Amino acid sequence: MSIRSLSSCLVLAILLAAMGLSGCLGAGVDTAQCNKFSGSQKDDCINFLAVWSLSPETCYQIQSMALRETCLVDSNTPDTSQMLQDRWYASGQGFGSASVKTTPAASATEAVNSTPVQPVAPPVVAAASADEQIAKCVASNPKYVPDTCARQLAIDNLDLNYCVLVTSPDLRQSCIVAVATNLKNMAACDVFKASADKQFCVYYSRGS
Repeated sequence: MSIRSLSSCLVLAILLAAMGLSGCLGAGVDTAQCNKFSGSQKDDCINFLAVWSLSPETCYQIQSMALRETCLVDSNTPDTSQMLQDRWYASGQGFGSASVKTTPAASATEAVNSTPVQPVAPPVVAAASADEQIAKCVASNPKYVPDTCARQLAIDNLDLNYCVLVTSPDLRQSCIVAVATNLKNMAACDVFKASADKQFCVYYSRGS
């Protein structure tokens, strides 16, 4: 076989491999509606769509590396996706009614930035209790780290006390955005000792 023929075969093999890889990864879901947001809020919107649609390839659009890693785990876990959908519809913030569950992407922006009709803040969680809940979360989810669990618990319980325990600055900000935007209670931001975190929280808790 000549050198030219060998080179042609190698090029063909590389192209076939690339095509195969592209087919495996898929195109991801349409995240255009998240463009109305920026920074952490946009990341949360993309994360919501990726997990809802079980589309890990969509996670690569997330800028925060910490949230991207969480997204890659959650978007590969059908149970997590179902929990997200169940919580969303149960909260009364669903996309109209349960009959439109098949079109979650239609209102992804509302998923990130909507307020329940009657938002009710849950009881404040004591630090010791929060640490205990985080430990249980990590124990039941081997792929999760304490920061990931703290953020998820904060979102599930609408409790900023969990966000305080997130050590990663990027993930803590993402946690604050996700909770404060829906909580709409500036007084709850007093749990933060760092003025930057408190100001960040107040900004998002004021709403639009």
